[in-house]
Amino acid sequence: MELAGDMLNEMHREMGGDKVTENLSRYEVTLQSPDGKDSWTGEVTGPPELYPLNTVLVLASSKSILVLDKSLKKKWQASLSYDVTSGPGEQDELTGLGPCVERKGTLLVADQGMLSAFDLGTGKVRWRLPTVGIFSMFFDTEEMLYLNTTTATHDSLKFSKQINIMQMPGAVVLKVNPANGEVLWRNDTAGMIGRLTGKYIFTMASNDPIDEEIEGTSFQTGFEKPPFIRIRRLNPKNGREVWEHFQQRAPLDVQFEDNYIRLVFRKEVQVLKFAKF
Repeated sequence: MELAGDMLNEMHREMGGDKVTENLSRYEVTLQSPDGKDSWTGEVTGPPELYPLNTVLVLASSKSILVLDKSLKKKWQASLSYDVTSGPGEQDELTGLGPCVERKGTLLVADQGMLSAFDLGTGKVRWRLPTVGIFSMFFDTEEMLYLNTTTATHDSLKFSKQINIMQMPGAVVLKVNPANGEVLWRNDTAGMIGRLTGKYIFTMASNDPIDEEIEGTSFQTGFEKPPFIRIRRLNPKNGREVWEHFQQRAPLDVQFEDNYIRLVFRKEVQVLKFAKF
């Protein structure tokens, strides 16, 4: 396996895959309120991303954030250890929040290697939690925080182009106390949270390999994984598995509603029902 990894890295380097591009250009950004009465203009380093939240706007650029109120007045700015996790800035309570989340006077910001909690009014750091690869955040009815993240190490950020088939990152679910950043439990066997609603935490892991008939190829590398879907329900108190549903095929879509799960396959729709407890 180590020899195979060396060969893959050599091939990767020959194709120019060992080069990392970092954009540190200066960008002028202008923001304007919908009614045109308020505006803000400033410069940032690196490509800007804007995340509108409930009461503030977060402007993220290279290893930093700038926070403005809704009248486009600057509140504060802060430095980060890494760039903010790229993404569309989803704000869906059911399917996950992030990378910037406003919650009860706290601003949570997920960068590539850290989750930082800031006082929303002052920008003072309340706590930081090192974790690489945060994908989304959830809150339960008791306002506890759950993270979809990974087992990747911070070395993987330093050597982001290095292929290590011996240490491929896996999915991790963390339950965190949002008051102090304490990790209450960790589950690295269940996959990522697919839905958190009420007392139900559902995780999913799946694989849907390329359909050879559709793609018109039969090329095999020997590393292919068979299709599957695995859904687990976790106990929110301790992160332990309550039950598991597994099939040796992959659905096109998975939908959750109360104590029903709908699996949409290419030629079939399957509805699962589980006991409420």
